[in-house]
Amino acid sequence: MSQKDIEFLLKVEAEHVALHKENGSTPNKIKVRELVREKGFSFSGQFTPGRVRHPRPK
Repeated sequence: MSQKDIEFLLKVEAEHVALHKENGSTPNKIKVRELVREKGFSFSGQFTPGRVRHPRPK
């Protein structure tokens, strides 16, 4: 379930970026991620969209 939630949130971010590009504005995805990291949060990269679609066997 948590992988599906993470996949959903990554899709939301991707759509947000796409909407900004359509409107001709800059999405600032990298800047937003940096601001979140500065607040003490981190992303392991373990649950990227590709890894969610194709989980590695345990």
